[in-house]
Amino acid sequence: AQVSLAYAYETKDALCLVLTIMNGGDLKFHIYNMGNPGFEDERVAFYAAEICCGLQHLHQEGIVYR
Repeated sequence: AQVSLAYAYETKDALCLVLTIMNGGDLKFHIYNMGNPGFEDERVAFYAAEICCGLQHLHQEGIVYR
């Protein structure tokens, strides 16, 4: 599966790309469909750190993500 560009538009100071949703690629899928529901504490800390790093990078680049 791949993420596709649904459409794009431009504002006065930004280029906006709207992407399709990739089912099965979200965290909810992994919480409920990978063995016992939930994660161990170590995996929770890892995912939380990854999300924080990603949001920090987007913020530094001036990118807004839903």
